Amino acid sequence: MNRQTERTETEEFLDLAVSLGYRLLYAGAEISRVEEAVTRLMQAYHVPGDVFAIPSSLIVTVCPDDGEPVTWLRRIAPHGTDVDGIERTY
Repeated sequence: MNRQTERTETEEFLDLAVSLGYRLLYAGAEISRVEEAVTRLMQAYHVPGDVFAIPSSLIVTVCPDDGEPVTWLRRIAPHGTDVDGIERTY
C-alpha cells in the first residue's frame, strides 16, 4: 500500500476526535463541553495532545510518542442548535 492511501494510527485517532468535536459543535453544544469530550477521548486512549474550540472551528493536536505533533483543523459552517443531535453524540 502506498503512503497516499495508508492511514496511520495518529490519523485514524485524529479523524475520530475531530469528528466527535465537529458533531457536537454543529449540534450547538457548549464550547467547554466540546473541549471536555475530546479531551476525555484523548485521555481514555492515553493520547497526549490538546484541543481548542470556538463556534466556527475546532483544532485538535496529538503528540505521538514516535513522531512530531500533528494538528488538524475543521471549520464549522454556520448552524443552529440541535438538542437531539447533542444528545445522540454525547
